[in-house]
Amino acid sequence: MSEELPVSNTPLAQWLNRTMAEWIDPKTGRIGLSVNKLAKLSGVSQTSLFVMLKEGSIPKADTLVKLAEFFDV
Repeated sequence: MSEELPVSNTPLAQWLNRTMAEWIDPKTGRIGLSVNKLAKLSGVSQTSLFVMLKEGSIPKADTLVKLAEFFDV
């Protein structure tokens, strides 16, 4: 079993991690969203999501727009 890396302490990484955990699938009612599923649904690559969450990198504007549109913020 691989060890999970902690989430970066940047405000964006903390918000994204919390928002993914609280997301409710409108079709199934299930709570939570994986990086893989968020990548597929939002159009943001898994790599971009990983570096935001784990390394605290600042994403490009188009990435932020995709996430904002997906999460309706």
